[in-house]
Amino acid sequence: MTHRPVVALVGGESLLGRETRDIVGETGGGFELRLIGVDEEHSGTLTHVGDEIALLAALDADSLENARAVLLAGSAESSRKALD
Repeated sequence: MTHRPVVALVGGESLLGRETRDIVGETGGGFELRLIGVDEEHSGTLTHVGDEIALLAALDADSLENARAVLLAGSAESSRKALD
C-alpha cells in the first residue's frame, strides 16, 4: 500500500481554509489533507474535503507530526502557534 504525503492545513475552519479544502476536493491534490482547527472551540468539528467527511484536529505537535508541508490559513496568532 502506498502512503500519500500529508499536508496539514492550520485554520481549516477559516474562509481561506474552506476555499483551500474546496480546491483540494476538486483536484484531488495527490496528498492527504489534515485539517487542524486553531482553537479548542473548533477542534472535533466535522466538515468536508470535497465529498469526503473530515474532522478538525486540535493544533498541537501531534497534529503536525509527519506533515510534509503546513499551510497556514488562520490568524497571525494561530500561525505563530503552529510555528512554535
